[in-house]
Amino acid sequence: MGDALAGDAKFYCKDGRDGRFNRCEMAQEVGDDEVDSILDESVAADAEARERCKRDISNERGRMYQKRKRLLELERRHDIGEIELQEDGTYVTLAKRGKNGKNGKRHGNNGVGGLGSKAPPHPGPFDEFAWVQCEAEGCGKWRKVKHAAVEGMSVRDRWVCCMNEDKEHSTCKTPQEMSDEDVDKFKVDQERRMILHQKQLQEHYAHFAPRGAKLPEGLIRVTVPVQDTTPPEAEPPAAVPVAAPAPGTAETTRISIDDGPEDSPMWVPGIPRPMAPLVTPNTIPVQVAVSCNGHAGVYLPRRNLFRCHCEQPEHMCASVSGDGDGRLFGGSVWEAHCGKASTRKYKASVKVHMNGPNPQMFIGRWFDRVGLKVADAKGGGGGGKPKKPKVKSFIMELEEAILPGPINQLSLRNLMTIFGFILDGSAVGEVKVKTEGEEKKKPKALTANERREEGAKELGRFASVCKAWKQASLTVLKTAGVAKAEKKNFDGTALRTQFTVITEYVDRKDEKECQIERSVTLADNHPFDKKSKMKTAHVDDGTPPGWWPSLGVKAERKKLVTEVIEQETYGVDFVTGRDATETLKRVLPDYSEDDVWGLYKQLLAQVNESYGAMTPDTLATQNLAVAAEDLAVKLERKADAKSLAFSKALWKLAAAAIETPEYYYVHRKGFGVVCNQPIKKGEFLIDFLGEIYPPWAWAEKQDAIRQVQKARGLRDRGPPEFYNMQIERPGGDAEGYSVLFCDAMHENNYAGRLSHTCDPNVEVNLKAINGKYEIHFITTRDIAPGEELAYNYHSCTDNMKEVEMAFCLCGARMCRGSYLNFVGEDHHSQVLESKHKLIDRQVMSFKAIDKAADPLTSKQERSLAAVGFYPGKGLLRNCPGWLLQFVGDVAVYMDTELNELPKHILAAAKKEHAKLLEKNPQAEFSYTEKFAKIDALAMRENRTQCVAIMLSKLRRLLTRARDDGPQKSVYECMDVFEKSAPPYVTLTEAEIAAHFWGSGPENFEKSIVCGLIRAMGPHERKNDADKFIKWTSMVESVAVEVRKGKMTRKESLLWLRDELKKLKQTDGARHDLAAGLIHLYAETNRFWQPSSAPEHQVYKSDKVAVREDEVNAWGVGAGGGGDKIVARVEKTYRPGFSAATMLQWHKQEMADPTQYITANRRGNLSMPDIACCYSSRPGQPLARSSDREHETWLAHLQSWPEEPWPQSSGPWGVANSQKLIGSPVLDAWMKGQRSIPAKCLAWLKTNTG
Repeated sequence: MGDALAGDAKFYCKDGRDGRFNRCEMAQEVGDDEVDSILDESVAADAEARERCKRDISNERGRMYQKRKRLLELERRHDIGEIELQEDGTYVTLAKRGKNGKNGKRHGNNGVGGLGSKAPPHPGPFDEFAWVQCEAEGCGKWRKVKHAAVEGMSVRDRWVCCMNEDKEHSTCKTPQEMSDEDVDKFKVDQERRMILHQKQLQEHYAHFAPRGAKLPEGLIRVTVPVQDTTPPEAEPPAAVPVAAPAPGTAETTRISIDDGPEDSPMWVPGIPRPMAPLVTPNTIPVQVAVSCNGHAGVYLPRRNLFRCHCEQPEHMCASVSGDGDGRLFGGSVWEAHCGKASTRKYKASVKVHMNGPNPQMFIGRWFDRVGLKVADAKGGGGGGKPKKPKVKSFIMELEEAILPGPINQLSLRNLMTIFGFILDGSAVGEVKVKTEGEEKKKPKALTANERREEGAKELGRFASVCKAWKQASLTVLKTAGVAKAEKKNFDGTALRTQFTVITEYVDRKDEKECQIERSVTLADNHPFDKKSKMKTAHVDDGTPPGWWPSLGVKAERKKLVTEVIEQETYGVDFVTGRDATETLKRVLPDYSEDDVWGLYKQLLAQVNESYGAMTPDTLATQNLAVAAEDLAVKLERKADAKSLAFSKALWKLAAAAIETPEYYYVHRKGFGVVCNQPIKKGEFLIDFLGEIYPPWAWAEKQDAIRQVQKARGLRDRGPPEFYNMQIERPGGDAEGYSVLFCDAMHENNYAGRLSHTCDPNVEVNLKAINGKYEIHFITTRDIAPGEELAYNYHSCTDNMKEVEMAFCLCGARMCRGSYLNFVGEDHHSQVLESKHKLIDRQVMSFKAIDKAADPLTSKQERSLAAVGFYPGKGLLRNCPGWLLQFVGDVAVYMDTELNELPKHILAAAKKEHAKLLEKNPQAEFSYTEKFAKIDALAMRENRTQCVAIMLSKLRRLLTRARDDGPQKSVYECMDVFEKSAPPYVTLTEAEIAAHFWGSGPENFEKSIVCGLIRAMGPHERKNDADKFIKWTSMVESVAVEVRKGKMTRKESLLWLRDELKKLKQTDGARHDLAAGLIHLYAETNRFWQPSSAPEHQVYKSDKVAVREDEVNAWGVGAGGGGDKIVARVEKTYRPGFSAATMLQWHKQEMADPTQYITANRRGNLSMPDIACCYSSRPGQPLARSSDREHETWLAHLQSWPEEPWPQSSGPWGVANSQKLIGSPVLDAWMKGQRSIPAKCLAWLKTNTG
């Protein structure tokens, strides 16, 4: 890429290979600092590569110099008659004249040839041009090309005129250069010349064949062993256990080698072997974990060999440890391999890794400890290099017709068939010929499992031959379910096929609530179709799409097996799809882009046909080659030119997938639904069924699942699966808007297995059938057999990590790369952050309580009706006045947001485009005001759903069972709901004074002022204990005056403020900051407190059963882990949960909103405890109390008073023991002002710090 961007070339986001980041509006994958770090490492690597290249060039020059020097020496010897120098650089030594008067010849050290004869000349390359016929439909012209361009082409390779390097003849419109007769004559003559050239080539190389020269095509070297009459050396025996004294005893024991196979049953042949476990003392496992010079390995006692697992760059033994037996060495040989050749004492350099107090031990000592007697072969250690057998070579000529073609041109399907014979034992992998005098040995009888294991090992060895064999062997092993594919889950979970098929919705938790909320109630002004009262007319009355209930008639579902098929489905990601289509385009340059993508769409359907028959245990990654080969065979049977061209393109794609399988992976998506019979556009497919939950019950279920996942450490394991939909009663229903959740994980029909796609052929419709709302799947286009049925999930997340991990495998032309849309934390929240902050929502709740008895205003009613909420109906039936007022004010805000948000969205889009122009000046701005209004409308729909969920939670909490009584349905407790107390109570002036000074001497200890005395006491008693006692008595006397009504609460607090200022402050006792807090308390006019009503106290829900598949629902398909219950979670609702739910009405996914409110109320909504102004003990400085923090605090109060006080502004804590809500800032916001009173702030600037 760097070379491609050299010079004036530029790179744009659309050029990226990763579909998740190939648009400029997508977030940057990593931070700038990490990019800089990667670039620095790349520059350093380039510099190192340049230095290495310089060294290589220098070494090559040295070798060339030595070669030239040697050649000059040979020419000198040739001139003086010592040797006869041949043209190819070889030579023959001329012997001195013998006694018989004849000259003799003998071969030089590097000389070859036979009997001193001169080699026939090399004919050189066959570089004539060739003729090839264009296969484009309607062309058929012959074109002259270089011979290398057509060399090796088979009948499944395609060539068209536009592939011609000669630009003058690269179109089908250009006339043919020669007539067909002349071309035929030329080809016949050329075949003769090729035969003559091949003969000359064979004669040249056959001259050097006896000494191992490279053979041309058409020749084959046959090597046969020569019988050695010398007796063979005895093979070193394997390590055997002998009697050895046990540690700490005088007796002798015998430790035997453990039983069982050498390889772990969890290992799949073809992949790297795992390292051996640590050795248990006084045992001899079949695999012993060892290391030498820091390089890992495994000792095999039965064979007395070492298998290397090193990761040295020049060896990389670990990566090939799964190919056959891996790389095996004897002791000293492995020692030298690991860089300890000078030691030559492997027993004192190889270490055994053990459990227990001694983690390492030299292998020689371990041999003595366990009683292993090891016979050292030549070179040290068993398994030395075997003696090289004597062989003799002969050259044989074979006809070209019987020579096999390149291995990568073999069909992957055919390879899989052959390998399948080996795996099931019907093929014998080795044939031995009995020689004379050899006794016939009876083969050992193998069980079926042993034969299967041997076949798997044989296929594992085949995987090391080439990529084609590797892909075929691994595919056979995966398909057959060998080893890991057949293992059962150890935790008892079931397969993904274990779910309950249902034909109707199943109501959970509050069945009556589910039935009522799913009921259809047509409004008086419902727009009926003129032709039928059973249909809804499409009208343009200003309401949003889907506002009116869509009436319909129950149709018959598409039947499984006959009309649709449920099976394992496979797909490819965006990058693989682009690579595959680019490969197809190179073979089909004369076809349009639409034709190529149409062929690729057929290939995706073939993927499910080719791999769908595999068992559910099959591993998840396959190769695109098999599907390409299968579809190519189908198309070859058709007679039209287009099908033949497409089949050749698919054969090319299959070859590329075999050669580079890492670019053409096919991934399993889980259970899906595939069309079996043609389906027309607009037909009813099936209704989406599942378990129906009210929003409050669904929230409890999700919170319980997350709690169990967190306990297991699965919090950020991957993207979530989607088995649920919302049944949203439209706003045009007479009862108004509501929402239910339909969960299809455990009880469902095949609709729950439909996958996501960015190019859907199915859409989701909400239909009103027989008085109930149902989710229907309707086809959006004609669907052919073999095509997968899928729809767009339209799912969003604010977690970029989830987006990156949620790979979309639809393979569509316009695939987004992820089935999740990233919206971000601040997605379209400009109006919310400026006009609806936490303090604004708190003020809204207080004002709603104040006007609870008042009727709704006309503005509130219009705003509620605009989003489908009607007072006295649906979710607002029997709604208490304070909650009705709050929801009305929220609806008014939603109207404001709808009107103001489009301009903010458009401005943000323009800002992003300005950044884009810096990188790509040609980028066009296509986002319009119309799009911004659509996005704003979608945001209001999201807000409406949040309000509905909030009302469902509050209605449940306010009507919960009291005094351990049975829980009734919400609709059976509507009178209780209507009389529910508000979540806050307004305190009177006397009640406020009692919180500060106590209502009497008996409860003064619980007052705020007493808490101040306790905090400052240790510091003042150390300074002057008598003075502090007098000061405390004076404060208590003021408390008495306040209780008698002789001093107001504000007067008493101002007095206390001034008295604190008179005290001497230290680094640990900041009386000035305490005085500042007292001053803010004194300037606050109104205080509130959480309600003490029973409906607002702590509440524990019924236990929620959490199943295994819900905890592990990460990419396993519907019903993916079984229904084993792993936990029963009881949700605890803290006091104030209802109030916090109201304040966070726009973020209902929070499990406990009270935590957010507690963390964000400091200073703006409530004052921190005064004790935070004093350190825990005298002499210890108070943290965060320097001048810098104080200046930050004052600046914050002046510029951002509505925001919580940051930690960097002072020693303020979050504790609020009196649970008082109130501050000067809150008073100002209640009056409609947006700043703290200037007089209040001026005192703080003058008297604190």
